[in-house]
Amino acid sequence: VGGVNGRKLELVAKDDAYNPTLTAKNVNELVSGDDRAVFALAGVMGTAPAIEAMKIVSAKKVMLFGPATGFEALEPDPPQRYVFNIRPRYSQETSQLTRYLLETSSIAIPEKNIAVFGQGEDDQGKLDVFGKSGFAGVAATLKGAGVDEKDIAVASYPGSQAANVSTAVGTLLRWAASSAPWITAWLRPLAAMVMALPVFLMAWSRTLPLTMGAREWGNS
Repeated sequence: VGGVNGRKLELVAKDDAYNPTLTAKNVNELVSGDDRAVFALAGVMGTAPAIEAMKIVSAKKVMLFGPATGFEALEPDPPQRYVFNIRPRYSQETSQLTRYLLETSSIAIPEKNIAVFGQGEDDQGKLDVFGKSGFAGVAATLKGAGVDEKDIAVASYPGSQAANVSTAVGTLLRWAASSAPWITAWLRPLAAMVMALPVFLMAWSRTLPLTMGAREWGNS
């Protein structure tokens, strides 16, 4: 009773600690076993881990179902034969959130005092693939509102240290000079930033929309 075509299912779980190097090791072990090779992977958490998994399953012709990421590379045109993505793209999410903010906020759109706070390769404003994907949605929507991408400030936190926001706080304080700055951010780092900026946030509480964008559940 149960299973697929009479075949019982066994769930094998492996922890990659949100580290793509460990993801590759785990996936290779799962798909390369002689007698125990899996026929499908499900729920790989995060953009970088999912990209590593996609490379391997495509070569091994093993299904990757429902990776927990909205990165565009998981939905190419034509689609990947062995990858089944079931969630929106990060750029779609951040675009919709930014559009909602534009349409519902009573605050005038600032021309040069908008920042994106996202996941990066470092804490110096260099976004990683996850951060860039979210940024793309924000930038595309703001472009339609007359805001040039080059005028959007970028602050980042290291992907492996989501609560390490001290450098980003300094970056945000340097550009937050007008009466109506806008920030679009990710949830866990945003929470850390809120705790690190109590005076700043109180001062701007009536003029600081915080857009909580896409997050990767494996790193939240």
